[in-house]
Amino acid sequence: MAVVNPALILGPEFVKHGNSSEALIGEIIKGNFPGVMDVNLVLVDVRDAAQAHVSAMFKNNTNGKRYICSSGTYPLGEVIKIAKDEFGKLGYNIKDQKITAEEVKAGGVPIAQNYLHLIGLKMMLNNERGKKELGQTYHSLKEMIVDMGHSLIKTGIVPKNI
Repeated sequence: MAVVNPALILGPEFVKHGNSSEALIGEIIKGNFPGVMDVNLVLVDVRDAAQAHVSAMFKNNTNGKRYICSSGTYPLGEVIKIAKDEFGKLGYNIKDQKITAEEVKAGGVPIAQNYLHLIGLKMMLNNERGKKELGQTYHSLKEMIVDMGHSLIKTGIVPKNI
């Protein structure tokens, strides 16, 4: 048995799940996320996570190993900038001002409050084993955000023309 440990999974959605990544990106696009916190996110595209699981099942010499499945660590500000660049032109009012922990606490937005414990933390990971042994490659941050956002609109998780 091999274990694939995916990070927060982004990328295109085909059905409504109600998961945390759906909530984060959806609330950013809908303009409900209050702004940019000093938070870093460890992310992976759903397509890459699926490929890692398949590779771990069928490649030789994976038995008993764990694989970190993440394309990297990204500042929340980058995620919000990509969302604003793509979805702002469609009329979505994405908040991109910097906010403090105190403002997040006072604002009462649950999805933002879920990230308070990450403020100021610098996360590090090593995904080299997956790249080397599984042949893992990763979608870009922009692809993850843009593809997920458009799929959230298509499935109705994010209403059209807010």
